[in-house]
Amino acid sequence: IYTVPAGEAVGYFRDLGYVQPDGMDDADFLLAVASSDRNHLFRPDLVAEERENEREEDGNDDGDKKNEHEEPAKNASTTNDQPEKPHTPESFAEIFQESKDGLKIADRQQQPWKYDWSKGDIGTTAKGEPYDIESFKQKYQNSFIMSVWLNMKRSFILWTRDRTYIRASAIKNIAMGLSVGAVFFETDVNSSFFGVLFQGNLFIMLGAMTAAPENLGDRAIFYKHADSNFYPALSYV
Repeated sequence: IYTVPAGEAVGYFRDLGYVQPDGMDDADFLLAVASSDRNHLFRPDLVAEERENEREEDGNDDGDKKNEHEEPAKNASTTNDQPEKPHTPESFAEIFQESKDGLKIADRQQQPWKYDWSKGDIGTTAKGEPYDIESFKQKYQNSFIMSVWLNMKRSFILWTRDRTYIRASAIKNIAMGLSVGAVFFETDVNSSFFGVLFQGNLFIMLGAMTAAPENLGDRAIFYKHADSNFYPALSYV
């Protein structure tokens, strides 16, 4: 029902009359639109009203009175184009196939194949170019360094999304630092250095233990990626 850049998906379905409620993120919204829950999100009247308000604001900013008189007719036609009932999966598919992006995909599918194995000659491409079969023997398309970078980037994005965990960790680290610092504050004993070192390592180990259940839950994601040859196991570790 949709197969173009993910960043444009929410706007695409909004143009079809589906409103994303406050408090619902983009992923849940797209899952709801693709399921029977789209019946609760279908509000073409609200979408048309918001479009009209946006056009009126644009017209006021530009000071173009002619555009202001023409907007109601445009909005009326937009509202009439919207169906009275939520779309079915079949109608979603038909709308996308007739869209600009759908026609572009259909045009690319009619282009000559880069590798035409149906002719039995795997030595050359459909254009007569040398056939690079070695590229298909490579298990991982990305290098090890790139795989490490992609895993680090993914983990950082997931970490930044959990704002509550970040705040709690900051408070915990500050409290631990103050408590350990107060215990060994202004001590003249040289062995106190080892006490600080022990307390710090103990704190790190206890913090790592709390993350163990989350790491165990991520195994399913790793197995899915490993089966698809996304990256080697060492780069994930």
